[in-house]
Amino acid sequence: MASHAPIELGPVPVVDGELVLRPPRYDDHARWREVRLRNERAITRFWPTSDLSWAEQHTEWRWAREVNDHRHEAAVGRGLSFVLELDGSFVGQVTLSGIDTETRTAELGVWCDRAVAHRDVATTAACAVIDLAFDHLGLELVTAPVSTSNVPAVVTAGHIGFTAEATMRGYSHISGTWGDHDLLSVLASERPAGGLLADRLASRQLEARPATVRRARRADHLPSSPACRVALARYTASRIKARLHRGEQAQESDPTFTVTVDGDAVTCGVRDVDPGHSAAEVFVLDPRTPAGAAAAVQHAVDHATRTLGLHRVTAVAAPGDDLRASAYAGAGLRREGTLRSRLCADGTRADLDLWARLDDDPPAS
Repeated sequence: MASHAPIELGPVPVVDGELVLRPPRYDDHARWREVRLRNERAITRFWPTSDLSWAEQHTEWRWAREVNDHRHEAAVGRGLSFVLELDGSFVGQVTLSGIDTETRTAELGVWCDRAVAHRDVATTAACAVIDLAFDHLGLELVTAPVSTSNVPAVVTAGHIGFTAEATMRGYSHISGTWGDHDLLSVLASERPAGGLLADRLASRQLEARPATVRRARRADHLPSSPACRVALARYTASRIKARLHRGEQAQESDPTFTVTVDGDAVTCGVRDVDPGHSAAEVFVLDPRTPAGAAAAVQHAVDHATRTLGLHRVTAVAAPGDDLRASAYAGAGLRREGTLRSRLCADGTRADLDLWARLDDDPPAS
């Protein structure tokens, strides 16, 4: 996977000012902490659960680790992160994570200081980054999971051009409980001719122009605090050890099983385990009979929930694949929506129905 060089976008006109998107720096800590603490009530309702207080989550060390993680993700080609700088002041962040050049997809995330929300900062930044994903990274699909209770974000996403694909039950642990999220997406083929940013600027009667993409100025290499430097060095060393360990584990394939019913041997398994969301996908390969498909799906679901202890189990099927759909329903999975233009095993792109079961769902009848 290609490395992403540090880049800046902009300046882009917004209401009563100009917006620049640049990589995060260690010396952003004080402003980041001030903005985040001031916006605690607005952000925590949609932020992952933590045992730490909000202030403890915003120390210099926490910011240094976040910057380090973002730089690593860019270096290995998996992500891009930007600070939103409005008229020279830090007002938020936008990230493009999970960049996958094979499936040509990525996930968008953005947060912004409520004090400047009326200036269209978050929406403008999102449009600029999505255009970057399509025009410079060659992606075809950008997704965004948004809490179903975050109504303003869902409405804003619709204004940008996102389409609702599915409502993912129990997708993320938010504010102490598993919360539902709408999965939204936008396709490169759906954009206006001049791009999302130009269209957004024109709608606000601002100068419609693409965001200038340029190499970022040299970043600071270390935090200013000596104690933070030591902690960051230890953290980096632990990450290297963890990557080496994961590399050894990666040599082991995802667990697969063969289930035989009345002479019909069906291969099934669990893949794409996501510890952060306590989730994984189950699959069955070429089932021929309803009984074989049902037994294979149930075996894979049991392994994911009972052996691996996962909270959320998903599966996909082509619309009209009644054999798999019936097997999923029989194992207690519920259809949540339709994923658009996903890459299939044969290299083509197609819509796929998303099914899911949670560990606390009642047993299938």
